[in-house]
Amino acid sequence: MGIRLDDLRGRVTWVPLKQPFLGIGLLLKHASPGNHERFRNRMVAKGVVVPSGGLFPVSGRESEYFLEFAREYIHDWRVEEGFPEDHIEGKLQYTAERGAYIIENSRQIWDQVTASITDDKLFFSPSSNGSNPS
Repeated sequence: MGIRLDDLRGRVTWVPLKQPFLGIGLLLKHASPGNHERFRNRMVAKGVVVPSGGLFPVSGRESEYFLEFAREYIHDWRVEEGFPEDHIEGKLQYTAERGAYIIENSRQIWDQVTASITDDKLFFSPSSNGSNPS
């Protein structure tokens, strides 16, 4: 069976982080062009990003931008197979605030997350673990 059109929206997949954050996986939502534009429009309406294009936070609102980004695109985290359960400090449960903290404070995680959410192969290829939870 091929791709069903209904499967194109709301896709999520687990993405393992690379060194030095090896052993942690993030459940990411696919940033389709439509979803990305809706997110950008919401951020412009809230005054979090500049209206002139792109997703550039307004000066002084960077933390709010990262929190909204985490709410939209990062849904969970987990310890990857083969790593101890307490690999994430004290088995902390995922929250959007914690997701925002890691992307705001690590260029490597930010770059990997932003590249991953737009990589269709991660969400749609037969070898991916992408799914549509809706």
